[in-house]
Amino acid sequence: MEKRACDACRRRKRKCDALVSQCSNCRMAGLVCAYTDSPKKRGPKPFRRLESRQSPEQARSLVRQDDRPGHDLTEVVPRMDRPPVADASLATIPLHAGSTQLHVGSSPSSTIIPTTLSINQAAHVIRARLISSLDTLLPGFSLEEVLDNLISIHMQYVFPSAPMHSETLLRSNTSLAICGACAVQCAPTLQESSHNEEETSMASVGVFTLVTAVCAAAAFLVPESLFPQGPLVAPLLFHASWEMMKLYEDYDLEHPDPRSLSIRLFQSSCLRAISKARSSWHVLCQGHLLAQDLGPFDKESLSTLDPPDALLRRRGFWTILTCSRSATVLADHAAARYREFLDGGFEPHFIGNEKVSLLDQSKRHNQPPFEARLLQGTDLCRRLWAAGFDIIFAIKTFDQTTQTNISPNTRQKTVVDLKESYLEFTQLLDSMPPWLKRPDIILEEDVEVSRYQIPCFWSQRSDLLLTFHSLKLIILHQCIERGVPAALGLSDDTLMLSFRKLELCQEFLNVIEGIPLLNLQFHGEPCVEKIRQAGVLLLQLIEKAENHRIQDLSRAWHSWLTIPNVDSYYGIRYARSPSGDLRWTPPILLDPRQEQESLVNATTYGPACIQSQPPWQPGSSTITESEDCLLLNVQTPIHIIGKLPVLVNIHGGGYVGGSTVPGDSMAYHAKGQMIYVAIQYRLGALGFLGGQDFTSNDTWNAGLLDQRLALDWIKQNIGCFGGDPEKVTITGGSAGGGSVTMQMILYGGEEQAPFRAAIPEYPWWTPMYSSSWVDKQYKGLLAAANCSGLTCLRSVPVDQLKGAIDLATNIAYSAGDFAYGTFYWGPAIDGQIIRGYPIDAFHLGQFTKVPVLVDHDGYEGFYFTNSSLSTEQQLEADLQTLWQEADPAFIQSALQEYSLTQYNASLMSGLRILGALEAAIGQNFTFTDSYARRHAIFGDVVINCPTSYLAEAAAEAGQDSYKMIFNAGLQVHGATAPFLFSDSILPYGLASIGPAVDEGNATLAAFLRDYFVSFTLHLDPNQFSYWTLPPKWPKYTLDHKDILQVEPTSMSGKSDEDDSPQCAFFKAAPRKFTGI
Repeated sequence: MEKRACDACRRRKRKCDALVSQCSNCRMAGLVCAYTDSPKKRGPKPFRRLESRQSPEQARSLVRQDDRPGHDLTEVVPRMDRPPVADASLATIPLHAGSTQLHVGSSPSSTIIPTTLSINQAAHVIRARLISSLDTLLPGFSLEEVLDNLISIHMQYVFPSAPMHSETLLRSNTSLAICGACAVQCAPTLQESSHNEEETSMASVGVFTLVTAVCAAAAFLVPESLFPQGPLVAPLLFHASWEMMKLYEDYDLEHPDPRSLSIRLFQSSCLRAISKARSSWHVLCQGHLLAQDLGPFDKESLSTLDPPDALLRRRGFWTILTCSRSATVLADHAAARYREFLDGGFEPHFIGNEKVSLLDQSKRHNQPPFEARLLQGTDLCRRLWAAGFDIIFAIKTFDQTTQTNISPNTRQKTVVDLKESYLEFTQLLDSMPPWLKRPDIILEEDVEVSRYQIPCFWSQRSDLLLTFHSLKLIILHQCIERGVPAALGLSDDTLMLSFRKLELCQEFLNVIEGIPLLNLQFHGEPCVEKIRQAGVLLLQLIEKAENHRIQDLSRAWHSWLTIPNVDSYYGIRYARSPSGDLRWTPPILLDPRQEQESLVNATTYGPACIQSQPPWQPGSSTITESEDCLLLNVQTPIHIIGKLPVLVNIHGGGYVGGSTVPGDSMAYHAKGQMIYVAIQYRLGALGFLGGQDFTSNDTWNAGLLDQRLALDWIKQNIGCFGGDPEKVTITGGSAGGGSVTMQMILYGGEEQAPFRAAIPEYPWWTPMYSSSWVDKQYKGLLAAANCSGLTCLRSVPVDQLKGAIDLATNIAYSAGDFAYGTFYWGPAIDGQIIRGYPIDAFHLGQFTKVPVLVDHDGYEGFYFTNSSLSTEQQLEADLQTLWQEADPAFIQSALQEYSLTQYNASLMSGLRILGALEAAIGQNFTFTDSYARRHAIFGDVVINCPTSYLAEAAAEAGQDSYKMIFNAGLQVHGATAPFLFSDSILPYGLASIGPAVDEGNATLAAFLRDYFVSFTLHLDPNQFSYWTLPPKWPKYTLDHKDILQVEPTSMSGKSDEDDSPQCAFFKAAPRKFTGI
């Protein structure tokens, strides 16, 4: 007999009988009984030198990396500065095209374990990697501390819905999971183990798998307010559990126990949290089959087992069964064969004559009758799912629309039976005990006990309410679809059925509003699936309801549903209306104190600024336009803590069109950590007109000054919305991206500009021609408006002025004053606001020096090149129109840079959307070499090369600089937009060109929003993630001009392809030739 306690008893502080083979406590608990820990010495602990712990930077420096251009940034050794989970641990990851699910899964290359290792050794590798990764990510936190915290969270918020393991055993298993038998016995030997050693090893592996699965599930669900490290540790723990399960699975399938069920349940929860729905269902089904293997569950059979084992088997089965029913109903999976299983003599009661407690009774908050109360709530939820599932199954079986051979009597009896079952279902919550009806008023004498127990009961109450109301919606929908509304006591009247749908949706959404946000978050993806039922019915009513009132109410409720946790303020005026005498003058900041109306209606969007279009892009605008358009929208989290960073979006549209860009997706993705603002500015001739009649009181760049005034307004007022005026990042795409760069060079580049970072997306550097060209443009508008000067133009009614602008634009295009693909109106060099060409400003350091994140798309010239170009002569003439003052020699030099051997029609073969477009319209697209060359030249000079000029200038100025080439989605100009900005909270990049549709990719969309939110919050795209950290975006430096390359099926680091002879050619060209 050993003279000291075993490891498990010593950690649990229990008296150990120290039997040689296995002590009594370990035998009852099913634990590995080992005596491996050295006895602690008495006396003071030795002093640990703090400097001995590596900093994160030092740890990262030890990871094998190759930062040379053209190589993957990370080798197969997992990166320690982000979770080595799935493919996100590599610099190159697969992105399944067309996927609308987040792609996170096991990657063999991310955890390469030699096949020659024994199971003990392989387990040790997995454990060591987890400890090392956590040590790097969370310096100062041990793995045991992390697991202990997560188990505490699990017991308070998850256990009430899934009481299927012992708290005491789970905590004691934590120690064994970290330094159990397989960690200690992992000697470097490849000899075969004995049967007992295999059993011991497998038990230790199983303990590790369970503990990490439970803690990973909790970490995925826990809000950052409770456990800020959750997003970091969740992928690590799940990956470790998943990899360990691979070692353990064969043994576990042959020797299942209650732990087998818990592992499947919580790994399934993790997979569902990362949107791997099919994998989650597969794992859950495996748990369901194992539950059957653990039977029979009749009283006589269970009575032969130890009470703890019998209890865990019974609880495990019911929990797995309830989750399977939930997945079957909510996700429409095939129904498992429950009936055959339940007919095998199963003990029907969830709550039996309990002789064993699963809670740690040494803690005051776990004292009776707490556990008994929890079990009543869990059993009530189980009964809800059982009743709801049976009704839905019966409705699907009895389909009145297809089973015409059933006699009327049989049909009537079935309807009556369904009605009785539904009535019983609706009365189930009437038996809700008082502590679940009003959790907040159940007070114990001990305040700390109440403080612990109330969230537990709220967790159960919220689960019950969400389940009950979602099942009511599903049952109603199934009855209507199957033609048996009479089962619910409803008639066949379409209007009444629509009204009933709306009524139940309203009930459900009112219930949601009354549930604490914390509890909604803890219910995770199942909660989303339940709420989605209401969303689906509301969309059906919006589209198909014949009553306009029902449609309007459905639209209002759906709007509330699809933008949770975000407050939106629309149409806030930041400047006086720039009309009449204020046309073409700097904007005037609005002083609310001088306005007649002190209350602003911020519930609807305001009008857009006056729009125009060039002749090569015909079309008509359907949006509401007005000169009184200097407005902005603000979107904030509902619950704001502290002062939040702000992302300001300047819309694109060629400087002649567009309006505020919705940011619901970005505000939601930021998890309450960011405020989003979208601004408008004067467009076309009203925003960018100059000429000889302009005085010092007027401006050639009114649109740019509008943008700057909006930023000044934000700096002064965003604090009222919870924003931090010192943490403003500006972004925009196309002309919005060009506007971002213009704001950086405004007034020669101010040191104290009202922003701290910039994200110019595919920045449109519109050609800036000479002052004589600008004056000619001004005279053209005078003639079109039948005016003699600026005073006259200011008096022209806006509708007539809009017509004159369109007429002047058409005349100028016909005269060759601007080229196909350009928009005629835009920023101009006035010597004060814009003091020179952008390329010079960035090259000479005359810009606001802030961190920069810049990108462009793969085929930037596609939209802006005339498909009728077919000859060399036509191409030369087109370039002469683009470069108004270039001589023929320069044009020939440019064409030599884009030789036919490299730049020909084959360039367009990589544009994937063309295949879909050809299939949709039944027509093949052919491109000439001239088209391909002009496409490449235009894309480079206007967008692609400027991104490199900008990234290099920022790096040279000592600022952090990042660049991306986005060759995914539609691959053309603006391809990133549908992945990032939307009035939907979870856009995944769905976009189209005509009838051809690109389905997008949810993984890629989440990663892109991660990058943009992270840069806004931390000035680094690699610090934030909504689900799991995306691949690292390399920094752009003068020594290593590395970028993030995004392809349709992968993301990787590579050297900047725009650091090219062609971009060097345009950089060296006379500025007046290219206009940039």
